[in-house]
Amino acid sequence: MKLRGEGTKVQIMSTLDAYNGGEPAFREIHSILRRGDIVGVQGCPGKSKKGELSIIPKSITLLSPCLHMLPRVSRLVIVAVYSSTSHPKHSCCGGVTIG
Repeated sequence: MKLRGEGTKVQIMSTLDAYNGGEPAFREIHSILRRGDIVGVQGCPGKSKKGELSIIPKSITLLSPCLHMLPRVSRLVIVAVYSSTSHPKHSCCGGVTIG
């Protein structure tokens, strides 16, 4: 999934290992998300193997479902990104590393 907000693109790299709530919660949220949905994501920042700015979510919340499908450009999720305090590298994701 890709996030867009305020002109910036961020990739969501969602893994069961880093997700709070276990497998049932992970599968449930991923089964209801669709292109164009507005979501809230809490997690750790990182980079993919290709160097893309990414976030490893600990939780994903559907804030508003997309009621009218957007034109297909890519898989797109719109999000407002809020930052609090910075975390030591990967400590908030239980040591999960990217790439």
